[in-house]
Amino acid sequence: MDFDRIIRECGLSRGIVETLFKIHNREWKNFGESLSALIDAYDKGDEAFGEAIATVAKLENITAEELNLYIYVLLYVRIYSLYREKNISDTIFFATVRREIETIAGLCFKELGIYGIQQNKYRLWMRFSIDGRLFSLGALNFEIRYDSEFCGEVDGVILKKGDTHISVHIPRYEKLSEERCEEAYRQAREFFKKHFGLEKIIFLCHSWMLHPWLEEVLPKTSGIIKFSEKYKKIEVSEDLAEVKYWIFPDDENTSLEELPQNTSLQRAFGEKARAGESLGVACGIRI
Repeated sequence: MDFDRIIRECGLSRGIVETLFKIHNREWKNFGESLSALIDAYDKGDEAFGEAIATVAKLENITAEELNLYIYVLLYVRIYSLYREKNISDTIFFATVRREIETIAGLCFKELGIYGIQQNKYRLWMRFSIDGRLFSLGALNFEIRYDSEFCGEVDGVILKKGDTHISVHIPRYEKLSEERCEEAYRQAREFFKKHFGLEKIIFLCHSWMLHPWLEEVLPKTSGIIKFSEKYKKIEVSEDLAEVKYWIFPDDENTSLEELPQNTSLQRAFGEKARAGESLGVACGIRI
């Protein structure tokens, strides 16, 4: 796997591709040394990596956001060897890279007007896929975790704290369809058994979409409700900021009184938030 091939076969949008090649083809003051330092910094942790990105971006007179994007793509090139070792298909590799890069770079463009990855904003999330733990399988993302923070039981299957499980992530902008989600779970069961040797597949999802308040305001036919119903809830907690972030992604600093009221979900959130009712996240388990 090399840089040209990953760009060619991922099917990234034009603006992202142009940004990547602008960085790739520029005249660097000391490309080899800078690249080596950035890769080493990534392996030392997010703080060291962020500092190294800022230093090299200033030296090369490019934005930290664009440099982040470029280096993260090179890190995906590096993790490809793990896919080969586990005999994971190129189709899954490219689908995972495409979803992650398109989503995060798109958010950067929406907020800053450039394609990149915002400095120090998504570092933990990006590690999931770049370290070979998260995979895009159909409609959902699945992350293998070896350190469950939760415990619970469903249909006679017990999950203890510290057990291996599969964490389910709902991609931003994904329209939840029961049929597509169930197909994604089917793929995930086969995938983690074949490539990671897991016989007991336990799915955990920790999301605002599983919180009971949504059952009060959404119809039973809603994709969110259909998704949530598949899980046995094992923990519920309040987190107003988390719910607000997902329902109003463009209004992070807007007060409750001034939030848009364009959809029934937004109106229901506003009413319950102003009334001080419980809004938050829940953790669910399914097999």
